[in-house]
Amino acid sequence: MKYNILLALFLIAFISATSQIDSTTRAKSSTPRLATIYKIDGKVINGWLYKMDSNSIYLLHPNKKPKLAAVDSTVFMSNGNYSVDAVNINTIKLRKKNAVLKGALIGLGIGAAIGAIGGLASGDDKLTPLTGNPITDFFIELENLSKWKAGKKAAGLGFAGGLTGAIIGGVTGALMKKKFTIGGNRDAYHNAQVELNRLAMVKF
Repeated sequence: MKYNILLALFLIAFISATSQIDSTTRAKSSTPRLATIYKIDGKVINGWLYKMDSNSIYLLHPNKKPKLAAVDSTVFMSNGNYSVDAVNINTIKLRKKNAVLKGALIGLGIGAAIGAIGGLASGDDKLTPLTGNPITDFFIELENLSKWKAGKKAAGLGFAGGLTGAIIGGVTGALMKKKFTIGGNRDAYHNAQVELNRLAMVKF
């Protein structure tokens, strides 16, 4: 049974991580991305990747619901949003909206399914036959009570697998970020512009 548990945990980790990677790769460009910009001066700015142009990146305030706004006006900045010039950007990291929650839910479903299937597939634990000796049979009966049937295994492994999968999926979702190194260099910024623009809410 321990080998089934180890196999289940390995599959949970592998499938959950793979699902997160595939989800990131195939994500629609309209999916809001939370950006973390590390500036040359050491300051860090967080916000929704809204739009970019040849010189700057525009971020919506991270505590606001990502929605369309007027970029080319002072109103955008006065509402607590941000504009960061390319020469002031060291690195940019992006992650999907609700990536941790989605990763946890994916891991929960995968883990619970694998655990339940593994429990059912392993079948009932084999009971030790009685010997006819009352004293010996008493201890055998106690031992047999501790053995699991397939349904009980499925429930137990499903719960354990779901919990493990949720943790692994949540951590994986938190770590699945795209990173762009700019270093205050406009050429590096322009090289990253196509991919950044694809992931922005409004296309340049």
